[in-house]
Amino acid sequence: MKILTSLREKKRYILIKVLEGNFDEKKFLNYCEKIFGKFYVSKFSLSFLEVNGKKVIKCSHKFLPHVLSVFLFLDDCIVKIVKISGTIKSLSESLV
Repeated sequence: MKILTSLREKKRYILIKVLEGNFDEKKFLNYCEKIFGKFYVSKFSLSFLEVNGKKVIKCSHKFLPHVLSVFLFLDDCIVKIVKISGTIKSLSESLV
């Protein structure tokens, strides 16, 4: 059974570029859990993708500011947020 589009959760895709160090997904999730707690982080609907060799983070549009705030606390690497979009297609256009 298909979910109606009006009831489906909206997503945001964050295209990141690692300037220095190594970006580790597990460490990013650990920082999220330290700051917001496991229960709250489960609502973020976080997933990590790789599109054309670039790292992309997918999250719920409601919790986008929360996910962006976690980048401030990363001390292992320096990350630049290149673009935030609602579709992967528009992200791939900026990759070229």
